[in-house]
Amino acid sequence: MSDLLTHWAVMDDCRRLMPFVAGIAPEFGESLNRHHYLARLGSNTRTEGHWIPPILRWTRQHWDDPAMHPEAEIKLAFCVAGLAHTACDVEMKQLRIKTVLAEENSPDPTPDDVERLVYAYHDTHVFRKVYRDGAEEPFNTFMMADIQTGAGQKLEKMAKALFQLAMMGTRTMVQDERELDRDFLEGFVQDTARRALASPDAVRRIIGSRGLCRQSIYDWLREHRQRGGDGPDWDTIKAMVMPDMTDAKTRLDNLLLNELRLYVDHQRLVRVYHQPDPAKMALYGIETEFYDADDPAIRAARAVQDGEAPPVDEIRAAVQPGANRSYYGRALETAMEYQRQGTVYWLGKSQTIETPNLGEGKALQFRHRHDTEADRLVETRF
Repeated sequence: MSDLLTHWAVMDDCRRLMPFVAGIAPEFGESLNRHHYLARLGSNTRTEGHWIPPILRWTRQHWDDPAMHPEAEIKLAFCVAGLAHTACDVEMKQLRIKTVLAEENSPDPTPDDVERLVYAYHDTHVFRKVYRDGAEEPFNTFMMADIQTGAGQKLEKMAKALFQLAMMGTRTMVQDERELDRDFLEGFVQDTARRALASPDAVRRIIGSRGLCRQSIYDWLREHRQRGGDGPDWDTIKAMVMPDMTDAKTRLDNLLLNELRLYVDHQRLVRVYHQPDPAKMALYGIETEFYDADDPAIRAARAVQDGEAPPVDEIRAAVQPGANRSYYGRALETAMEYQRQGTVYWLGKSQTIETPNLGEGKALQFRHRHDTEADRLVETRF
């Protein structure tokens, strides 16, 4: 996953700014504040937001049920963080493409994995600026410690091994999540599966990253066919997402290679953090295009973080479309719009979550629209 710390930082800055922005349900910010540790998982969950609408609907349906409310609040925080993730992707992927091209066309291109190197510069910069070199939760100063001793390096390796063992022993689905899984898969069919045969690898990636167990997928496919559900060739879809289990060794090799891989090179992060290359900093626009400390949204987030109380009108103006120059500042703008549109959907006033900049054809309804419609729709609530 790209820009892991950057996604977290955007979510945390959303948490700081949301209470001041009109048109966002107070429950969104409250759930995020109460469950922000769990919400970090939502802020790094993939599939381009396909999972958000069915879970948002579920939280709304169970919100007023005292027995279900605690779980609904946790899932709402997860969705709110997921909206922040999607907003961050919209902006940062544009910058990534631009920066990678600049690196490849530079007089002295790096032999390193360019994308990972760019991500390392992004993440170490937000670690320094947003998380104050480890002084802000959930980090500490050891996060970027340059461990040189043999004993310390062995301890790091042991920690990674323990983490992988824990992942291998974790269930991907519990019984009471089957309803949500079915909702997800139904939405997947309506939006994605019609084009699935053109891109089988995309289907594997979307369904696999959702974390559904293989039995859940099989059960749903069987039920869908029994109901006479429309869709592509289900035998083909089943073959794509459920390869022949008789080849257990290949399956295990693929599992260890693809699903349990530790893809973040921590040593690269440490190296970039302690010894950033000034030429790369300039080429990647780290202090200008990526994160401009003078952007109004960034200034507002840092002020709230420092316990200051900027005027509400100033914060609202800071996250208006076009108010910020850097991609991080624009990610905060976009995230606020996504939260407004998510609010409209959560309140049942829209059948889609309308969000800017992604184009049509996703499970969420993405439209190029920045106006006051969200505020108008929820004016009776706030």
